[in-house]
Amino acid sequence: MRDLIYKRSGIYFADGKKYFLEIHLRHRLKELKLKSFEDYYRYLLSRPPGDKEWMKLFDEITTPETFFFRDPQHFEALRDEVIPEITARKKYGIKRLSIWSAGCATGEEAYTLAMILLEESQTTLKGWSFKVTGSDISVTALRKAKEGAYSDYSVRYVPDLYMKKYFIEVKGVYYVSNELRRCVNFLRINLSNDEEMRRMRYFDVIFCRNVLIYFDKRSKEKVLGRLYESLNPGGYLFVGSTETLFGIDNLFRPVRFPGCTVYKKED
Repeated sequence: MRDLIYKRSGIYFADGKKYFLEIHLRHRLKELKLKSFEDYYRYLLSRPPGDKEWMKLFDEITTPETFFFRDPQHFEALRDEVIPEITARKKYGIKRLSIWSAGCATGEEAYTLAMILLEESQTTLKGWSFKVTGSDISVTALRKAKEGAYSDYSVRYVPDLYMKKYFIEVKGVYYVSNELRRCVNFLRINLSNDEEMRRMRYFDVIFCRNVLIYFDKRSKEKVLGRLYESLNPGGYLFVGSTETLFGIDNLFRPVRFPGCTVYKKED
């Protein structure tokens, strides 16, 4: 079962994760009224990659935990270092900025990026067009992202100014504003699927934070190669604050900014 999941998604479960996998697979057995993991294995083999059962399985085995402005040093680096560098470099070209939140889960990261861009549209990005694309393998997570409704836990680190401008509170639920929604497009993308990844091109910045932890070294190398192809020359890749590409990738050049290291695709 582990090998089949790995083949279809690149998500790898080490021996120590067997119990975690068993718990989540039992949910699928119960819903399908199957008696054993072997029955479920055979059932999956009979389903094509895009079948709804595979979508439900991916929902079970990925556990997104995120919130707005998580690891704020990354957003500070984007605002203070990356955006000014990109706008200066593209000064005489097409004034368009495109950012991809890969593995966006329920959308908090993608909407955070959109808030940053909207704020910068008054200064550094004045006169520019921009778009944020959020993607995830989980259709359930994407459904929540598109709904744009969040608990007070998710918004606890949102600055007061942003709360007033970009959220509407209704009975303890915080809805993102229509202005924010218009800046973000959500797609279902499997980072291990070559055909799907070929659609993802010409990004200036990619956030792929706390996603590579789901992959083994071989899958990480493949995913990083695909992300490299998705970036424009001179583009930047953000990974999780506890993640590093050391020993995994030699395509990107590490760039040190205050509080974090970002990876750049050379011009």
